[in-house]
Amino acid sequence: MKLERKYLNDYLQECENKRLSSHTLKAYRIDLNQYYDYMDKNHLEDDKTGIGSYVRYLNEVYEAKTVKRKLASLHAYFCYGEYEDLIDIHPLRKIRYRIKEEKTLPKTIATDYLKQLFASMSYSGKYRDIAILDVLISTGIRVSELCSLKKEDVDLHEGLIRVHGKGKKERMIYLGEKVMKSLKNYEKNVQKKGEYYFTNKFD
Repeated sequence: MKLERKYLNDYLQECENKRLSSHTLKAYRIDLNQYYDYMDKNHLEDDKTGIGSYVRYLNEVYEAKTVKRKLASLHAYFCYGEYEDLIDIHPLRKIRYRIKEEKTLPKTIATDYLKQLFASMSYSGKYRDIAILDVLISTGIRVSELCSLKKEDVDLHEGLIRVHGKGKKERMIYLGEKVMKSLKNYEKNVQKKGEYYFTNKFD
C-alpha cells in the first residue's frame, strides 16, 4: 500500500494543529513535495528500490546536513501514515541507507597570530598560559582533555602526558623539548597544590 500524495495536506494540517513553527511546516512541505516529484518523475514505488534511489539522489545533490533533514521529514511522514493505517509498513524501516558525510579539514591558526599571542604574555600568569598553549599546539589534545589533566598524568622525567579521552580511552603522548621547558617553568613558578595539573587564581 502506497502513501498517496493526497494525504500530504492532511498531514501538514495535523502538524499545524500541533503548533509546529511556520519554518518547520514550510520545510516539511518542500521536502515531501520534492520526494513525491522525484518518485512520480521516475515512476518509483515506496519500496527498497524506490527509497534507495531517492537517498542516492539526495546524497548526490545535497550536503549531509540537508540530506538528514529531508529524510527526517520523510520518516515523520511515514510514521503518520503507519499510525493512521494509510500504509501497512513504514518503508524507511525496511531498508539500509548511508548518508555521505562531507570530509572537513581541521582549521589551523596562522603562525604570525601565534607569535603575537606568545609575545603578548608579559603578565604574572604567563608561565601557565604559555605552558597551556604549548601543550595544545604540540600535542593536539582537546581543551577538555587538557583541563582534566591531573598531576599524576604529567611525567616530565619520561617526557610524556597521559590523556583521558572520550569513552575513558587513555593514550600516552610524548612531549618535545619546547613544551617540556614550558611545563618545567610552569611547575617552578606557578603550579599550586591540588589534584589537577593546571590551576588558576581561584584554586
